[in-house]
Amino acid sequence: GNLSLPGNLTVHSGYFKGGFASVLLELEIVREQSNPDKDSSLPTQTLERAGTTLSWSPTLLDPDNQLWHHLGSPSLRGWLYRTDNSQPGSDALAAGFDLDNRSDEAGIALEFTKETLSWAMQYELFDYQDNSEPVFDGGYLIYEPPSDSRNRQASIKASWAPGKRVTLNAMLEKNNLVESDFGNEYRSTNLSIGSTFILVPDKLN
Repeated sequence: GNLSLPGNLTVHSGYFKGGFASVLLELEIVREQSNPDKDSSLPTQTLERAGTTLSWSPTLLDPDNQLWHHLGSPSLRGWLYRTDNSQPGSDALAAGFDLDNRSDEAGIALEFTKETLSWAMQYELFDYQDNSEPVFDGGYLIYEPPSDSRNRQASIKASWAPGKRVTLNAMLEKNNLVESDFGNEYRSTNLSIGSTFILVPDKLN
């Protein structure tokens, strides 16, 4: 689970996946809670997550069309998820921090696939809202709430398989993070390049 403390955990979840023609819909709902035995020395933390993903992969494209011949077969995907984390305020000292926040994630991705090459463009928006309170122990501040924030992320990635045993991957990612409570703004650019080589293929006797 995603809760911060070890120990027993109760999980309730539901998942639906269904489609029609070239459209696929996925729905997910999850609830996790720690300390199911109600041990008074342990905090009880709850995570609730719900969201949906909608995908479209057109199947009636003309493979001889020059546009799709060069770009690859397209597919479009969008998603929206919300996650809530909480615990009773009376458990803050036992945990060492207060817990009351909400995260919203939304994104869209456009992917093109060919026989040996695939590439995709993706944009995601992450909103974080924190409603927790400072925690003091003996007059000392032991927990200070983080800032609300918004992160915009754009990326492009590609994968090329020139042979059955070799795959090359590359990704370029840009982030823009704004912490609204402190007035801070952070920008970052990440570039990753990787490869996979199969030296000895699996064989069945």
